[in-house]
Amino acid sequence: MSVNSVNSADHRNRNAAIGAGVGLVGGGAAGYFTKSILNEGNFSDEFVHKVAVAQAADDNAKTTLNLSKKISEMGDDASVSKMKKVLTKLSEVNEDVLGPDKEAAKKIIKEGSDDEIKGLFGTVKSAVETGYEVSKKLVSDSLEEVYDKAGKKFKELPQDASDATKKFFEAAKKTARNMKIKPAAIYGGAAAVVAGLAGFFATPKAKPADGAAHADKTANA
Repeated sequence: MSVNSVNSADHRNRNAAIGAGVGLVGGGAAGYFTKSILNEGNFSDEFVHKVAVAQAADDNAKTTLNLSKKISEMGDDASVSKMKKVLTKLSEVNEDVLGPDKEAAKKIIKEGSDDEIKGLFGTVKSAVETGYEVSKKLVSDSLEEVYDKAGKKFKELPQDASDATKKFFEAAKKTARNMKIKPAAIYGGAAAVVAGLAGFFATPKAKPADGAAHADKTANA
């Protein structure tokens, strides 16, 4: 076989390997994005939460939502120090969730026994979970109005849409776009690595120059 034929075959193998690597990773990015927005035909919890945060009234409201999510995900086996930490943060941004006797609750957070903190955490968690679920339901219902789940795309807003609807629509679109950018960047970087490795393994090692080959033979003689 001629040198050109060998090189041509090597290039084809290398390009095929690179293409397969990039295609595999790129396909993964598209799949990840779809799952991040929808989960078994419904809006994913991640998407709903991020949209809720994006259209929250102010920084305190955003922090409250993030803490609510964190508290809702904490199990009963969480450490007392972790409970105390999230309760402290929550009291700083939205003390209303501590209940009617806020000062007593704050005192428990600072000086209470482990059992008192666990008791307060359980009470606050129950209230937070209820409020958080209501917020997510409102956001999910609003998303139904602006996003076509079957077509997996945002709808066209009617010309007479209210300012509130337009604001929510833009927040949802921006959130979806940001969620798309992140996995694309991650998978894009991975694709570069895959392509680089595929190219490396598919590229034949360079043959030594005639002089170097002759020197090797002489040295081994």
